Amino acid sequence: MCHFITIVIPPKSDLDAIREVFQSYDRKLIPLSNPSIIDRLGDGEQYFQAQKKICDCGTALGSANHQRDLGRVDKKELDNLRRKGWGDSKINRWLEQKKAVDEREKRIRNLRSLERGGDPDGWCAITRKTFDEAKIQYCGLLLHWYARGLDSENFKKFERKVVSHNSNLADELYHMQEDVLYLISK
Repeated sequence: MCHFITIVIPPKSDLDAIREVFQSYDRKLIPLSNPSIIDRLGDGEQYFQAQKKICDCGTALGSANHQRDLGRVDKKELDNLRRKGWGDSKINRWLEQKKAVDEREKRIRNLRSLERGGDPDGWCAITRKTFDEAKIQYCGLLLHWYARGLDSENFKKFERKVVSHNSNLADELYHMQEDVLYLISK
């Protein structure tokens, strides 16, 4: 289906201040209640989608090690194409075109990251401003390729990794692994 970026914030956080920060970056916080994630969070931690558009496909997060391969195309999607009468050669051409578009988008992301001074999709600035204005000690970012809904996806793998905001955060985010909650600490 799609990539989505979700966030985890500490207990007793000033949600209004956090929402204002995210709105200043054209992102909207949408509460999530996915039991597969909620059950793995610490006491009182809150879980949100950080929505900018419909999905986060093409994000710079994890882009340094993310190469969408043919495995990203759902079997259901291929079955739908076959039901529409597409043959193997037409599907293969479509997959090749999709791959070319992905490669072009990756080159564009790399150029944009240089223009932004190495801040993947502005996440370094967003977290910095959230720390400053909402006075929180950490903010978690999670990147996942969803095959189902945000509240119904079953996470088989889920890890936590603590990253300091003072470290080379941009590099960490460009190399972000899917299904790892990056707890960015102040």
